[in-house]
Amino acid sequence: MPVFATLFGLTAMRTEGEAMMLRLDSGTDIDNDIWRGAANRLESLHKGLGLRHRDLRNRLGPELRRIWHITENDTLEQLRAKVVLRLEAVLERFTEPTFPLVVAACYNVGLEPPMSEKMLGERLRELHRHEGEGFSKRQAERLRQRFCDELVVSLGHTQPVLPPEIVRARVIREQRTDQLCRAIRELSGPADLEELVLRHFLLAEVHVPRSVTSGPAIAHTATQGDWLCVFTSAPRLARYRHATGVPWGGQHWTRPGAQVLREAARRGPHVGVLINPNPRRENPSPPPLPLVPALVHKVAARL
Repeated sequence: MPVFATLFGLTAMRTEGEAMMLRLDSGTDIDNDIWRGAANRLESLHKGLGLRHRDLRNRLGPELRRIWHITENDTLEQLRAKVVLRLEAVLERFTEPTFPLVVAACYNVGLEPPMSEKMLGERLRELHRHEGEGFSKRQAERLRQRFCDELVVSLGHTQPVLPPEIVRARVIREQRTDQLCRAIRELSGPADLEELVLRHFLLAEVHVPRSVTSGPAIAHTATQGDWLCVFTSAPRLARYRHATGVPWGGQHWTRPGAQVLREAARRGPHVGVLINPNPRRENPSPPPLPLVPALVHKVAARL
């Protein structure tokens, strides 16, 4: 006689004496061992270097690779992009502003060197040091577990094959962001700034916060002009918002640097672009990188 059960959004059916089978919303049958193996892999995915592990394919295990449609032909960059896209889809379910920061630190997503090269414990200590109250190791672990529980639930929902062009675009985006961040770290002086913009900023996608009126967020200062603010990663933007409480809209855009420059130039002759504003006023580390209005208009005129 068939026995039915519902388990984390999956329909389970077995005949007495037979192994339980799980059916995903997509109609694909997986046995209980595959589901349990995938769930177990999720419980340890954040440990060590998180998604920066060189052996990420093995850490996912065959069960999770099967459910997430990761193939043997996927490169490490493609594999990592697929995992990040799956995590981001679940992260959208959480509205608390603390979750993007915790998920980024725990899973090593969107972090830049030297932070991305640190182990889990060090990343969590840095998170607490920078963000303070509400981000203790215990609190971060509690939030991560809530997120992981939702990841497990998601295994029972439709897991469509990610379109190759979406995965390819994410890989290219990450590569260009890495190149931009490396160029910023290695910038030797103002004389090299125009080359940095032309070689790296124009093609890289940056995160543009939205004002309460849904336009790009522009910071108006009394003595230092007006600045269209952009960030090289979503975690950077989330940290800034959390530290300052700035009244920006909840959603933000990702835009190529070239489009950002055109928008800043359209806003007027005195609007510059500020890359990675830092909430610390005194001795900010790393310091923000200003693209002054004259440079913005000079480059925008060529586009």
